[in-house]
Amino acid sequence: MRLAHVLAALSLAATAVVVACVGEDPSASPGGSDAGADGARGVDGGGADGAADALGGPRCNPSGEFQAPQELAMGLVGDADDLGPRLSPDEKTLYLSTQRLAGGRFALARGRRAGDLAFAVEATPLVRSAVTGGQELSPSVSGDGKLVVFSAVVNPDGGPFAAKSLYYAEESDAGAFGTPMAVLGGIYSSDDADPYLVPDRSALWVTFTDGAGIRSVHRLRRGNVGESLYTSPQEILAQAGVSFAAPVVSPDERTLFAARATGAGSDFDIVLYSRSASGELSGGGPIVALNKPGAIDVPTWVSPDGCALYFTSNRMGPMRSYVSYRAR
Repeated sequence: MRLAHVLAALSLAATAVVVACVGEDPSASPGGSDAGADGARGVDGGGADGAADALGGPRCNPSGEFQAPQELAMGLVGDADDLGPRLSPDEKTLYLSTQRLAGGRFALARGRRAGDLAFAVEATPLVRSAVTGGQELSPSVSGDGKLVVFSAVVNPDGGPFAAKSLYYAEESDAGAFGTPMAVLGGIYSSDDADPYLVPDRSALWVTFTDGAGIRSVHRLRRGNVGESLYTSPQEILAQAGVSFAAPVVSPDERTLFAARATGAGSDFDIVLYSRSASGELSGGGPIVALNKPGAIDVPTWVSPDGCALYFTSNRMGPMRSYVSYRAR
């Protein structure tokens, strides 16, 4: 059943509620969720031309409420699922995993903005599936667009999403991504998913599944290529019997969005946390404007200025991509 596959692909498990675990100090990258528009060439109310007004001020109130989401058009045909839209810092290039490109398997794809709420997705998959096993999920790209990290099915023992591992690929001077390589990271070897790169590559956020099938959010530091691209996994968000997935963080790692199962069947909500300089989390409440009862709602990317949140949802049937903007 497609829904069961989607749930597995999104690395979600049943149950709900919050806990915050102290991690290492967040990185000091500039331009976090409270950074306004400086250095962030985002869209204006869904457009593609940068700052929100002629004076170059913020395009939103950083503490404003998220508004009603709008669906993105991808220029793809068919009723199969799209997952995990992530964008370049200027919101002009989009990366996602879609079944509508390569004969029903999940393949990574890249699209260029073609309008306020539209992208033209390239017909050629982003990476070669023969290396990864044929199902690629959750592409996350560095701020310079040169590094992509994603999860891929490598051991389909009992279903197409039975086990996943992290891979990365680097872009060549010709603009194409090279052969994927495995990301080595301590305990990560059998089922890791939802990778989310900090734009400056200093950290990688993922979800990890324990022996009981419970998922938690972890943060990895940048390691040495050839030993471990990312290493030193640190548990950030976890609780016994509770699963969290799909971490999305601001560039300064002070704001964390995640998906949380509500216990109502296939109902998953987007929740929001603040992270202190010492790594403590606060908040964790659902973002009411974004969540639809009975739907799978999963955060996928936040703009550098914190004004735009992109996410995946099946609220209209197939999994599709949406964006919500904070109020001015």
